[in-house]
This record gives sequence, structure tokens and C-alpha cells, in this order.
Amino acid sequence: MHNHLADRQQITDLLTGWMHRDLGEWEQLRGLFHPDGTIEITWFEGLASDFVDGSMRMGASDIRTKHLIGTPVVTFNSSVNRAIVETNAMIIGGECEAESGDGDP
Repeated sequence: MHNHLADRQQITDLLTGWMHRDLGEWEQLRGLFHPDGTIEITWFEGLASDFVDGSMRMGASDIRTKHLIGTPVVTFNSSVNRAIVETNAMIIGGECEAESGDGDP
């Protein structure tokens, strides 16, 4: 029987890697994806590299997000060398603008 502990940890690291997007760590976010990888989420479908570029543009705005990722449940199917992962996620977002004491934004 194969011990999947290292595989489980790598999968968890990929899921929690969304923190890089929240922190504006673009190269670390880019490193989560295969160079030819694709992604499909609520606001984007296409190459992962284009997703990171779009995230960078969003990161330059006043909109801030926080991704909260639950503990994943990982089920391994060794006969096809595949894993199924399920987790809960919550995205908190808001637009922030602050003013200094003199009224300037």
C-alpha cells in the first residue's frame, strides 16, 4: 500500500497557494501552475499565465480579496494514478479607499 502523505501535502500546498494572489506575490502564484496550464473560475477561463496577468491588473485596483480555503478531503485512486480533492472556499472582497486628514484620497 502506497503512503500518500507527501502527495496529500503537495495538493494542500497548491490549494493554499491562493494566498499568493491575496498578497500580490505574482511569481509565486504563477509557480502554482504548469506553463501550459488552464484555469476556469467565476471571472476567467483560459491560460493560467493570462489569469495571473489579469490578477496583477486587479491587484493594482482598490479592490481587495481574501481567499479562505477549508481543509481538503483527498481521495486517491491508485488504479488510475489520480486524486479527487474536495474543499470549501470563501472569497471575501471589498473596495477600499482611504483619505488622509487633509481630505486627499
